[in-house]
Amino acid sequence: DDSFAAARDIMNEKEIKPVSPLLGVASSVFDPYMGPYIKLEEQNMDEQLNESRADDAVDTRGELPVFTSSTALFVYIKNSITRCTVLTQGKTFFALYMAFKDTLRKYASVLEDKFPQALNITGAAIGGININVNVASLPSSFGGRVDSRDSSSGVARVVNIPPGEEVTVCHVIDTCEYCADTVEALEDLIRDKIHEKLKEKIDMSEEQETFHDVTAKGIRVLVSGLEQRIEPALKEISKKDWGSLDV
Repeated sequence: DDSFAAARDIMNEKEIKPVSPLLGVASSVFDPYMGPYIKLEEQNMDEQLNESRADDAVDTRGELPVFTSSTALFVYIKNSITRCTVLTQGKTFFALYMAFKDTLRKYASVLEDKFPQALNITGAAIGGININVNVASLPSSFGGRVDSRDSSSGVARVVNIPPGEEVTVCHVIDTCEYCADTVEALEDLIRDKIHEKLKEKIDMSEEQETFHDVTAKGIRVLVSGLEQRIEPALKEISKKDWGSLDV
């Protein structure tokens, strides 16, 4: 009895150190061999991207009408995070994070491809007056960063939007705004779940900026397309002899 009491007293006086969590210790051994798993996730996301190219369905349940392909992509990413973090929060999760970044940049390109194609011209005729527009001289605040192809040639890009397609352009703009906001939340989620040593490496500001760039281009496309639509009316106005009108 005395020996048990002495042992009990020693344990009470001894500082008890916290035990490191065991979750993920065994599974982390398999991190170097999880390449095929990452490839499978990338393949599934690429399939979603291919489907989204022809999918113009719009979800109107949120604050902004956005393409359903965007919400479906983020749902898949969230589920993918859940699947991965059950097994590991280390190198494999970081590799998956890099795959997310690549997929989001590709999706921004998919959205950009939904814009009507622009025509390169050296001058724009508005209201019967030829106006030479040097895109390189436009401030960056007008629709974001100037496209390098435009700035190098100094050629204006005019867009002819088919009737009804202006709605699609607006949906692209709204979807990009939604994606930019969701990417920020996604970055916080990943940083919260990943291993402590990898937290500082999590940065999705480039992907967020990519969606902002597509939004800016959408605004330029919309302005250019609407200018083209009113051009005939402006020409008629310029031809009218306003001096002959009785006031």
